[in-house]
Amino acid sequence: MQYTYYELFNDFVRSYFTSIDLKTYVVPHHHRYDIQIESLCKAKQFNIAYGSSPTEKFDQLTFTIRINDGLDDKEQRYALAKRLGYFLTRHITPSIIKKDKTQIGILKKNQEILANKFAKEILMPRNLLIVLLSKYAKEQADMERQEIFEQLSDDLCVPLEIVMQRMEEERLLD
Repeated sequence: MQYTYYELFNDFVRSYFTSIDLKTYVVPHHHRYDIQIESLCKAKQFNIAYGSSPTEKFDQLTFTIRINDGLDDKEQRYALAKRLGYFLTRHITPSIIKKDKTQIGILKKNQEILANKFAKEILMPRNLLIVLLSKYAKEQADMERQEIFEQLSDDLCVPLEIVMQRMEEERLLD
């Protein structure tokens, strides 16, 4: 059971990767099912640097995404996906905000929402969530809701809180 990124990603995510053949990227299917976000960054010609910076940043001069190495693996992956989302979605700026600087707070909030949406959808595509939930139902039918969230967090290598938010947004366990 192998799935390509093209099969898993929705149109929103695929639209940011038109220059990459997403059919050549396959989700591993052994113990973890994580999307290889670093490979996608490199395919988009982005560098990744881990260091002691307290916040994650994108250096436009060197096309480098800087990630705090003090974060655990799951948090680093989410921070990397969110930084990538900030960069790829940054051109979506309503023209009214460009003319009216008082709307800058709204713009920043919208960018934050869009970057979070991008990160969640690239690391936890709905189709992959459905595949994993079906797998869990076959293997461990008696799993409690919290156990499912924890298993998804481990399998997808995404922070538990983010998995819970995504599952709530997708309403897959309602």
